[in-house]
Amino acid sequence: TAWKVPYVIFLLFHIVLSTSAAIFGVITLFLAFSQRFAAHRKWGRVTAAFWLATAVTGVVVYLLLYIVFPGGHTGSLPNAVINR
Repeated sequence: TAWKVPYVIFLLFHIVLSTSAAIFGVITLFLAFSQRFAAHRKWGRVTAAFWLATAVTGVVVYLLLYIVFPGGHTGSLPNAVINR
């Protein structure tokens, strides 16, 4: 459909954003546990912004996937691989 390409682009954006947020979260936690609080505060601001953007795009992905364009029956991975 016409929505497939914009959806996939948006989904990839969400995936990159969420992966970055996870990496920033680990860095932020490491800085806190190593008691480098000035750096922790700086990274924390960036991490919080990424996390908030990820949360918003995650809700949009969910709405698009399950509410706006609900899919049909899904099968198992082996059946999808052998195209049944």
